[in-house]
Amino acid sequence: EPMWVTDALTAAGGVTEQADPGRAFVLRSDGTQIPFDLGDVLTGKRSPTAAPRLRDGDILFVPQKITLRVFVLGMVREPGEYELPDGAHVLSALAKAGYHIPGAVLDSTRVVRITPTGQTQVFSVALEKLLIDRQFQNDLAMADGDVVYVPKSIISNVGDFWEKIWPIVRVNIQNIQSPRSQQPQRSR
Repeated sequence: EPMWVTDALTAAGGVTEQADPGRAFVLRSDGTQIPFDLGDVLTGKRSPTAAPRLRDGDILFVPQKITLRVFVLGMVREPGEYELPDGAHVLSALAKAGYHIPGAVLDSTRVVRITPTGQTQVFSVALEKLLIDRQFQNDLAMADGDVVYVPKSIISNVGDFWEKIWPIVRVNIQNIQSPRSQQPQRSR
């Protein structure tokens, strides 16, 4: 007697966090694959009758979610390795890393990708256009292993100078100027 997919899942203990119910399918004993969206059935958007009924010898297959591992480095709040869903874009990776920090050159952001053949590809991503001008058509789709690098601006280096070096320089300038101003003026 045929079995409902939901009954089979209940008997198996349900789906795991890593499951992608949207890509589920039934594999019939004759090799026929019947894809269906198990997610809609599990969330109640569709009735269990919308899924194929299972017959003796059928296999219910719920594949693992496809995830990407990417690295976000440079001028971001939390540089590191992140997992993103398949189909994610650069803005998703940047969001995971807490977005950029002051001193970042957004329009000089690069994505480095190693192709399956071992070649290195470098893509320029104009993040300022994405974040400020909302030009989302320029948001690059991420691939597994991509490295997003948000560079530091030269101006931020000048900022570092003013923050770290200027106080020392200012004290020395004051020391140099002070003795002159205290010298008596010669009358003519």
